[in-house]
Amino acid sequence: MSAKRNDPIEELQEWQEHQYNPGYWVNRFTPEFPPKRSMGRWLLELFQVLIIVPAFFFMSYVYFFVEKDSLYLPMLGVLGVISIVGILRALRVKPLDTEIPPEKQHEFNRKKKREKKKRLPKRRKDYH
Repeated sequence: MSAKRNDPIEELQEWQEHQYNPGYWVNRFTPEFPPKRSMGRWLLELFQVLIIVPAFFFMSYVYFFVEKDSLYLPMLGVLGVISIVGILRALRVKPLDTEIPPEKQHEFNRKKKREKKKRLPKRRKDYH
C-alpha cells in the first residue's frame, strides 16, 4: 500500500469539481485554507505533559514506599486521585477563541446581542 501523496493539481481539480456543492467541504478543509495548529493547542499539549510526567513519577515514588510499609497506601490513593483528576482536566481544557479578526468583530458583536435578546422576555410586564 502506498500513501496518498499531496498533489496540488489533484486538490485544485477536486476543489473545482465541488466548489458549488455546499455540503462537500463540511468537516473538511479546502486546499486554499489548510488547518493550522494554533499556539494555544501547543501550550495545551505542553500543559498535559507537565501534568502527566510528574504524576507518573510521584505515583512510582509512593508505590516504592507502599511495598515496604502499607501505611503509605492512603497517600498513594490520594496522589492517584489527584493525578487522574488533573489529567482529565488537562484533556478537557480547550484554547480560548479570543482572537477575532477586526473584520468579523462587528458580526460577532451582532450575534452576541441577538442571543442576549432571545433570552429576555418580549413583554414589559414579564420583567417584574
